[in-house]
Amino acid sequence: MSEKSGSNWGMGAARRLLHSSPVQASVIRIFSIVIGVLSSVVMARWGGAAVKGEFSTFVAVTSIVFAVVNLDIAQQIIRVGRESRDQSRILAWSIRPWSIYTIVALSVLVPFSFIDSSVSWIVAGALAVTLATQAGTLLNAVSGTVSLAFQALFQQVVLLVGSVALGLLNSYSTASVYGLAIFASVAALLYALPGIRPKPGVRNKQMAPRLRDLVRAGAMWQPLRVGQMALHKGDLLLVYLLAGPSAAGVYSVAISLSSLSSILPQQISQHVLFLGANNRNVSMARSILSALGFGLFAAGLLAVACVPLISLLYGPDFEEASGAVFASLPGAVAIPIFQIVCNHYRLRGSARLPALGATLGTVVMVIVTLLSFPFIGIVGAGIAFSAGSIVAATFLVAMYRLVRFSF
Repeated sequence: MSEKSGSNWGMGAARRLLHSSPVQASVIRIFSIVIGVLSSVVMARWGGAAVKGEFSTFVAVTSIVFAVVNLDIAQQIIRVGRESRDQSRILAWSIRPWSIYTIVALSVLVPFSFIDSSVSWIVAGALAVTLATQAGTLLNAVSGTVSLAFQALFQQVVLLVGSVALGLLNSYSTASVYGLAIFASVAALLYALPGIRPKPGVRNKQMAPRLRDLVRAGAMWQPLRVGQMALHKGDLLLVYLLAGPSAAGVYSVAISLSSLSSILPQQISQHVLFLGANNRNVSMARSILSALGFGLFAAGLLAVACVPLISLLYGPDFEEASGAVFASLPGAVAIPIFQIVCNHYRLRGSARLPALGATLGTVVMVIVTLLSFPFIGIVGAGIAFSAGSIVAATFLVAMYRLVRFSF
């Protein structure tokens, strides 16, 4: 190969890489994460560690409740669209389950507002998260990972503006940050809706799936959803229960920073879902190795930068977070690998192995947290998160190699 042809090949490869959906989505996600970090800094500086902990724990709790009630409705609607080779009516098919979610939530929220307002906050937050997340899943299936990344960016912008507004108004409180979290989820839902509307001229003759069939098909995924969300969010909830909101606030900073290493790997995971939903071939080995390589590279950069970054952005009250960043980085690398294989199984309609992997990971995470936290605090929670995530990812990859499918 001549020097000129080699240069042309290299430039072509670079252009293909820059124009690939996972890379473009990752660039958007980087901006989203940067804005998220800024809103986190604003909240931590103006509200303090306790308020930051209340906000992050509220997000974790509502996310876990979402996993319990989600029933994988959006994924099942996508599956029906995939089987009919037309995703144009998935929004219309979602209206009925979304209406039922809303009615049930209001029937709980309203009476509990007079009994225990914390329950009402959680129900309202879980409803907002459920609708926004399902809308994002549909958006990814219709428009791809770039559109989903823009939805996340919009949500983070709303959070940043809201965080600044609360600070300027001197209005930081538990209730105000709960309200901000709910408002940001509603904004993400509204952003996604135009992207999943049917295109002009598209007419799908596929009959709407029956809600009973969607629920029955989605129910098999509940153990996976709950286990997966518990693995993602359970460590923060345990820190809150064991040490209170201030410790949870510091730990939330750590896991937010360590999650930076999973930006590109997560986009690869979403791209696998998009390709599969549209009946396109996917190389699982290449996807997994790419996610692992990018994740390890980013984790190395974060390991070098996290100590001065925390000191500069958050101040001395949050310096303890650096140890938890180191401890949770392996888990942040492992989680997208688990998600890649999980998305593969999800579109094939096989729930048992991913659910078992998520459950094993969660059990390991809880045990290690309870054993280590009394001695090393939030560093132990970070180690527990990494241990659980690695167990879950390793198990699922091993099972995939034993029982292979293809889209």
